[in-house]
Amino acid sequence: MRYREVEIGAVNVAMEKYRGSLEGEVGAALVVVGLSSEQVAKESEILGDMIRLAHRCGASIRQIAEVGLGRKAVSDIASSDQGSHEAGSSSSGGCPAPCFRGSVPAPAGKARLDRERTS
Repeated sequence: MRYREVEIGAVNVAMEKYRGSLEGEVGAALVVVGLSSEQVAKESEILGDMIRLAHRCGASIRQIAEVGLGRKAVSDIASSDQGSHEAGSSSSGGCPAPCFRGSVPAPAGKARLDRERTS
């Protein structure tokens, strides 16, 4: 695999951002934690979007919760959608976007969402 100088530079900047002036194992651990937290934030945002989409398309809170998040978490996420999708709604009142067919995919980040709710 080949990398461009721009990509290598971006990685170095990100690593320095999290490592700071610390070297060795501590600095490396901070880099991993920092980069992992960025990934968790992205995945949590995608998961929230998918929960809101499933709910708008007709999946009940119970159906979504059965994939492992729990009703309270799903309810909180789905209720955060109130009024935010009117502009994209179809005039027929149906789902404004392609809907899931079958079950909602299982989330990869239940524990992460639990931690985020408590912080």
